[in-house]
Amino acid sequence: MQVCLYLLLVLHVAEGCTLKGHGQLKEITAYTGGSVLLPCYCTDPQVTPETFTWNKFYSNIMKEISSESGQYRNRVQLVNGHSPGNLSLLISNLTEGDGGDYRCRVKGGAYRNIRLTVKDCTLTNNKETLQITARTGESVLLPCSCTELRLKPETFSWNKYINNIYQRIHVKHDEYRDRVQLVNGHSPGNLSLLISNLTEEDGGNYRCTVKGDTFRDIRLTVKGCTLTNNKETLQITARTGESVLLPCSCTELRLKPETFSWNKYINNIYQRIHVKHDEYRDRVQLVNGHSPGNLSLLISNLTEADGGDYRCTVKGDTFRDIRLTVKVNKDLPPSPTIKSKRNSIVTSTQSSLTTPSKNGSSGSPTKPEFFIYAAEGGLLLLIILTGIIYWRYRAQRRRQMESCERKSGWREDQETQNDSEVLYATVNDDKCNKVQETNNCEVLYAAVDKEDKRKKVEENDDVTYSTVVYFERSTSATVLLDT
Repeated sequence: MQVCLYLLLVLHVAEGCTLKGHGQLKEITAYTGGSVLLPCYCTDPQVTPETFTWNKFYSNIMKEISSESGQYRNRVQLVNGHSPGNLSLLISNLTEGDGGDYRCRVKGGAYRNIRLTVKDCTLTNNKETLQITARTGESVLLPCSCTELRLKPETFSWNKYINNIYQRIHVKHDEYRDRVQLVNGHSPGNLSLLISNLTEEDGGNYRCTVKGDTFRDIRLTVKGCTLTNNKETLQITARTGESVLLPCSCTELRLKPETFSWNKYINNIYQRIHVKHDEYRDRVQLVNGHSPGNLSLLISNLTEADGGDYRCTVKGDTFRDIRLTVKVNKDLPPSPTIKSKRNSIVTSTQSSLTTPSKNGSSGSPTKPEFFIYAAEGGLLLLIILTGIIYWRYRAQRRRQMESCERKSGWREDQETQNDSEVLYATVNDDKCNKVQETNNCEVLYAAVDKEDKRKKVEENDDVTYSTVVYFERSTSATVLLDT
């Protein structure tokens, strides 16, 4: 049996590898940046050829492919796995230069030819110019993509036309730091560029370049803030203790200016207004709300010193002037200023502000102090009413208690009169004299309270005795009580 197996193995090795598709040409198309498998198999996958090679034709000259040198360094490998008869070649990170004719050859002269075509990125709208308009403070996407999104170009770049030359955009440049990024996602052929927090300087001509003759141009226009009534002067009149709104806004409220400032003309120069200055602390705030282009300034608790010339500046040549006149409010008595700390910007309604008009007049604003005093007065009135109601309740309750006590005392008196046997003795000198003359004054009786007697009996079993002594004289009778 062993002899038979040995003969079969010898015959199997002697036959060698017979290539599948011997002498045929197979065409394959791949894309730059991707990978491709050049197939080559023995008809029997378990057969191991003595030798085999992979070659590429260069001007009718075949050169052996090596992963250790040349253009294929670290980019080619065999993928036979556990099948020694699988001689296929894998090429990674394809370039256009990888295209051409390949040959898989084994010992004995058997071979197979493969023609590889590598397609590079062809830009959509190649060599065309796209016009894009954006606004300062916003973000913009500069589109650039291959016609086939799965294509990954060998190299590409974004450039901006500056000083008559296209200069490459680097994310580490101070001008673009933390503001530019690619948004290809999972599509290697998407080369679009996103620019955030736009400034007017970002406007210009951009170019997305894949190869020297494959590019796309984009002309970006960035609109900045243009103030309403630019360079005009608005007259506003307000009164001390009130609030006033100094209006300033971009013509497009969704525009966010790069920078802006509020200044007041002091000592022949415009000085910047800071919310932390003692003069304006807790009295000034922006009221832009959800409109980034609204730059209006609210000043509360006005004083005469707040009057003067103000300027809202976006750029050197873009500003609006406001002349504020503050008059003494004679209708209101002097009162202490109440300051409220505000940690967030609040959108104020027109009813609580002095609304300016072009002729310089102003309406009658609602005073913040009025609401505070009204609230305090209402609270004080509520406390007084509560005290009056409580006092009346206590008085009524007291009268009810006294009435109940009188009724209780009356019941006790009635019971005492019913239960007690009271003897009355009237002692009168004149009457006693008359009685003495006639009947020699009968015996006087002393009243003994039965209730008191009962109580004393409960305390002591002894009997309480009462003795009445009569004296035959004109003085009042004396009653002696012995216990």
